[in-house]
Amino acid sequence: FYYNFDIDGHDIRTIRIDKFLTEDKRIYRSTALTPFSSYGTEYKESVTLDKDGVFEEYAKEVYDQNEVESVCIRKTSDGASFVGRFASRFACLNNIPAKNNVFVFDETSPVTYMPVIASYDFESGRSQAFETMTLFSPLLPPVRRLITLTSIKDEYLKIGTRKIKTENLLVKIMNYPQVS
Repeated sequence: FYYNFDIDGHDIRTIRIDKFLTEDKRIYRSTALTPFSSYGTEYKESVTLDKDGVFEEYAKEVYDQNEVESVCIRKTSDGASFVGRFASRFACLNNIPAKNNVFVFDETSPVTYMPVIASYDFESGRSQAFETMTLFSPLLPPVRRLITLTSIKDEYLKIGTRKIKTENLLVKIMNYPQVS
C-alpha cells in the first residue's frame, strides 16, 4: 500500500506499507517520510501477528537529524512487555495486563489500523469493539483503550463521472472525534 498526504497540493508525508504472509505470521511494515516535521523525518513501524491474527510484537523507530526514538511492545504469556528509548533515556515495564486479543493502535499510524480492520467481521457487521494499547510517549507505558468499528455498507464514492460502491468503517475512540 502506498499513501501520499498533501495540503494545498504540496506533499507533506508519504507512507509505504508492506504486508508479508509467512506460514505462521502476518507482518505489516511501514516507512513514512515527513520532510517538514520538526519532530521527526523518518518513521519505521512493524506489527507482527500470528497465523490466527493475534498480536505478537510492535516496533517503532522515529529518526530526526540528531536523535532516534524507539519503542517495542511484545506479547507475553500473561500480558505484554514494553521498552522505550528516547535520546539517552529509556523506560521498561514487564507483564502489563492485557487480553490475548489486544492490538497496538495509534490513530496517526495507518499500519496499526490494518490488523484491527483485518479482525473485523464484515459478515456480521454492526459495531464491534477491540481492546487496544496506545502509546502517548516513548518513555511511558502504553495505555489500554477500547475502539469501536462500525460498518456502513453500500456507501458510494463519486470519482469523476463514475460511482464506486464501498464499505465505510466508522472508528470511535472515547474522548476523540469520530473518523471514517
